[in-house]
Amino acid sequence: MALTEAQTEFLRWARVARLATAAADGSPHVVPVCPVLDGSELVVALEAGSAKLRNARGEPRVALVVDDYREDWGANAGLVLWGRARFLEGDAWIRARGLLYEKFTQYESLAPIERDSIAAIDLDHVASWGV
Repeated sequence: MALTEAQTEFLRWARVARLATAAADGSPHVVPVCPVLDGSELVVALEAGSAKLRNARGEPRVALVVDDYREDWGANAGLVLWGRARFLEGDAWIRARGLLYEKFTQYESLAPIERDSIAAIDLDHVASWGV
């Protein structure tokens, strides 16, 4: 599924998204993640040992919400993205880590991505408002 130009630009500048996964028993788990676009591909790091990683490996269907909340509700904007987590390896993992380090400079010094998984989200559907 292709993003519109406006959706792509909105995601390019997004600092945080909320990632929803499902545990093996079906219970929901929602946590913030730092998204980055690699071309039109959305990638996120998933820390080793985390519930979000366990969940996405067991059930790759995920959803993300990226929004820009304003007190003037007429100015609110956001995206809901549904897709499947695909885990990167080799050169694709190295490239994605570099993009994450470039956009989120805190990663390298505060939370280095070393043995962590990086997932690309293959999008099935996108809904947006104000974008």
